[in-house]
Amino acid sequence: MHSAPIRLKKIKLENIGCFVRKTLRFSGMSVIFGENRTGKSTLVYAVYFALYGAHLNSNLKVADLCRKGETAGKVTLYFEKAGTAYKLGRTTEALPRLFRRTGPEAPWDPVPLHDPDVLDAVISIPAETASLTSFFRESELIYFLQDMPKYNQTMLQSLIGMDDGIILRSRFKKALSRAREVKKAIESAAPKKRLDPLAVELTRRQLDDAEKALADLDLTLQKIRDPHLPDPTVYKLLSRQHQAGVQNLAALRALAEKLPPQETLAAERETLAFRIREAETAAAGAEELQRRLGAAVQKRDTLRLRLKHLGALENRPACPVCEQEVPPEQITALGRKIESQMAQAEADQTGITAGLEAVRNLREAQALDQKRLLEIERQAQEHRDIEQRIRDVTEQLAVLASDLKPFEQSQGAVHEAEARFGREQAALRQRVDLQEQIIRHRVALKRHEDDGTQADEHQKHIALAERKALVCTVAFRAVEEAIQGLGSRLLEKVRGSVGEWSRHFSFLDRFDIQITDRELLPMIQARGYQYKLNQMSKSERIFLYLMLKLAIGDALGHLGLFMLDDPADGLDLKRKQTLAYLLAEVAGRRQVLVTTNDADFAGMFAGGRRVDLEERGVPEAV
Repeated sequence: MHSAPIRLKKIKLENIGCFVRKTLRFSGMSVIFGENRTGKSTLVYAVYFALYGAHLNSNLKVADLCRKGETAGKVTLYFEKAGTAYKLGRTTEALPRLFRRTGPEAPWDPVPLHDPDVLDAVISIPAETASLTSFFRESELIYFLQDMPKYNQTMLQSLIGMDDGIILRSRFKKALSRAREVKKAIESAAPKKRLDPLAVELTRRQLDDAEKALADLDLTLQKIRDPHLPDPTVYKLLSRQHQAGVQNLAALRALAEKLPPQETLAAERETLAFRIREAETAAAGAEELQRRLGAAVQKRDTLRLRLKHLGALENRPACPVCEQEVPPEQITALGRKIESQMAQAEADQTGITAGLEAVRNLREAQALDQKRLLEIERQAQEHRDIEQRIRDVTEQLAVLASDLKPFEQSQGAVHEAEARFGREQAALRQRVDLQEQIIRHRVALKRHEDDGTQADEHQKHIALAERKALVCTVAFRAVEEAIQGLGSRLLEKVRGSVGEWSRHFSFLDRFDIQITDRELLPMIQARGYQYKLNQMSKSERIFLYLMLKLAIGDALGHLGLFMLDDPADGLDLKRKQTLAYLLAEVAGRRQVLVTTNDADFAGMFAGGRRVDLEERGVPEAV
């Protein structure tokens, strides 16, 4: 049993789509006429938004309903249900408001909506069901005409939207497959070698025997050891240390003998220091010699230039300044004087150069002396280090000799201790072997214990995997049965409704459109129905689509209205007449609201209300 139907009376639009303010009234059969982009689809969306607060097109948002440039829009829907009038107002950014009145003259009483069940009681059909059974959705029709059913669904499954159920079944099937794979992987990872109790018991007994032998050996060691006997190990260690010290002392003394005597090094050091000081003193006058050398070179060059000028006077014996004649005797005397001075300048230059060469030789000798002085310092330091090491080794030998004296006085006790020490060392080696056996046996027992624990854990994991696989199997079968049961029950309801509608639309025979339950029902319950659809024309598919929506609405529930957005698009005149006749028949059982931009199609509904979206006056009846 479905709830009481809703009958729309009026709608007010404010800042919705292309409408600033618009009021439209409806009757049992209303035709909304308007050219393209005059708000026909917006009107369909506005009715759905007023009822459910959502957009009929799932790809759009509620805010997309607002007029361009406006932040909010409002829709107020007036309708009747079970003799009670309701006014439902919604804005795109606020909660809905509901009013109710029981008589034409009664005031509107607000209905609190703090409990969402209140509005659900008034509009009892869910939004998903209403979008399928009460609204003509172009996207759904396009999908229907494409002949491409998802997941090889039946036509009925395609229209009622069983995708989620089929996807859920697919996921449960994958979960079952995954659970089986996990179980198989756990079984493969389980240890293949079973634990041998005899091997465990043998290892435990071997461990007990080794521990008992170790305890007996410890008692034997206590009897072998005598605290009053000298320790031969200590005696041997001290002897080796004393012998090594003696050898080390002899090596140090031999090394000291290879070095030059310290007195020789000291005398050579003083000689080198004196020579270095003399070289430093001589080097201090090097700058003065260099200055004098520059002056001598300059004087020589000046005399050469004067001598050259004097040679020019011999060719022209006249003064270049006063033009007076110069006697040849004077020129000759002056030349001899200049040559004498130039010879003296060259001699001075040679002497200064020799002095600078001597300074350079002194500096080279000074560098060699400094290098030798560093070598003497190193040898002297090596002398001091060797002497200090000789003193240290001598002191160590004295201490070792003092420690060895008691052992030398009791040589017999040392030999006895050595014999006992040999037996003790053999016992200690045996003790190490026993300890290794004990450790090996304990590791083996621990490994056996871990293997047993791991085997128990694997058994638990296998049992858990089996339970999960069983749960997944039961869940998958339950979902499969639920989907099949849902499809069977819906199919039975649709079968009855299709039969009723097809008999009610027997007039289709006059238009050469053969769509009866004989052709319809096999397509509803057939998988892969493309071939049958391909035998129909587009108009026949549209009629089939509308008939299925009406039948499914009777099976699932509907609002009591059937709203279609431009259903006659692409039909010829004959099919338009057929569709108009069909919708007029539907209006006898449901309220029908049709939008169209076809004036001829709008004029085919006798007795209906025509609403022209571009008119400002009160709508008139057709």
